[in-house]
Amino acid sequence: RSLEWLAASNAPVRIGASHLSRHPLAAKSLEGLVPHEIWRLAGEMLTRNLLSEERIFDMYGKGDQVVEIRECLDSGQPFEEHWEARSLAEAFLQLLISLPVPVITPSVRAAAIGVHNNPQACCDAAGRLPEPHLTTLIYLLAMLREMLAHSSRNKHTPETLAAIFSAVLMGAPPAPVSASLSDDDADADTGGAGPRDETGLGIVFSLPTDHSKAQ
Repeated sequence: RSLEWLAASNAPVRIGASHLSRHPLAAKSLEGLVPHEIWRLAGEMLTRNLLSEERIFDMYGKGDQVVEIRECLDSGQPFEEHWEARSLAEAFLQLLISLPVPVITPSVRAAAIGVHNNPQACCDAAGRLPEPHLTTLIYLLAMLREMLAHSSRNKHTPETLAAIFSAVLMGAPPAPVSASLSDDDADADTGGAGPRDETGLGIVFSLPTDHSKAQ
């Protein structure tokens, strides 16, 4: 499903827009702006104070938990308390990379890469994103800024988050598990967790955290 479709329906994909008014997870304040799946995952991590946990976005989650999380996103079922922070983070990244058109569209990506040494020019390029893409980008950057407010605890830096999220937001595949892992580090396919390579395009947009520009 496209980002525009998800933002417009603002309900689990198996429920659809026709049942929006009856669904308890519908948030009218974000209807048509940010996909329900994105703010639901972000909200879960914020509510459980998981953004302060150590390096959740550069470690793979447990494969079985990630599958369960995505099933709950599609069906609207409640999240389980026992799911690990890294599994929620992995599902979050998988959701973003699964979009047929990434949050940062190819045309804006090309424009931003051409001016990547000029923050204002990057902001100007991002301002040409379609409305749901721009609002979603601002929403995600606000979440990442919240993560950086807890960097002393979660050990994430602007560089590591830029490396991970720039690739995902621009449509690159998730980074593979490092070949240097020990045998004790299981990958997501076997239900374990292992480190994620810090790769990506490394471009950061210095956008405001409020939604006034996109509303």
